[in-house]
Amino acid sequence: MTTVAEIADTAFDNVALAITDAIKTANLSYVSNGNYNYDTGAYATTTTTITGRCVIDSSTPSDDIFPDYVLGSHEQMMLLEGFSSVPVEGWTLTLGSKTYTVKKVQDIVGAGAIQMIVALEIPA
Repeated sequence: MTTVAEIADTAFDNVALAITDAIKTANLSYVSNGNYNYDTGAYATTTTTITGRCVIDSSTPSDDIFPDYVLGSHEQMMLLEGFSSVPVEGWTLTLGSKTYTVKKVQDIVGAGAIQMIVALEIPA
């Protein structure tokens, strides 16, 4: 049986072949708290970075995916594929030289294989 992840992977591969600059490699990063250090009064933190693929979606109306959200001027809708985790609001996405904060996430068909996100560009 074909999985959603296989379909997404094939779709992104085919788009990458047909439109060479559409699909980009991207990184998602998030910080996790570790043990609490009583001497410093802070938690040890670990930054995890995972890699996948991304395409900026400038044609899908945002209210189709996020009906209660209005995109701001520095926000982008993006379609993600190939990440080992579903992103969470507040994570950081790096795409080329630009960095974004993940503001909204929609896991397509709830399969964990492909997501639509809203990302706010962080000024350099």
